[in-house]
Amino acid sequence: MATIKETLSSNTLFHFTKSREILTLILTNEFSPRYCLEDFTMLGITEADKTALELAVPMICFCDIPLSKIRYHLSCYGNYGIGMKKSWGIKKRVTPIIYASPKSETISLIKEMLKIRRWSNLR
Repeated sequence: MATIKETLSSNTLFHFTKSREILTLILTNEFSPRYCLEDFTMLGITEADKTALELAVPMICFCDIPLSKIRYHLSCYGNYGIGMKKSWGIKKRVTPIIYASPKSETISLIKEMLKIRRWSNLR
């Protein structure tokens, strides 16, 4: 019995939006970042008074979800989208969005990198 290999990502970076007008603007004027409020508390980054640090970060969100898995994603982010080859993304220094929970290995590694960076700045 043959098995079917299921992939977790595609060779295309997709950007979705809720309106055709925004998609038209992207096609006319290229991608334009939007500011998204991000909470950096899980990285151990806080203000001087120890309150959570939230920053408005300019970003353009791309995903590399296989089209066969896109249904839920469309319901959240919009039914209008554009796909770009991953090679385009590499040239533009773009990576797909990464979702990470506070106790994930990804967050642990980022915390370690920040510690190294802080230590090297003190030298």
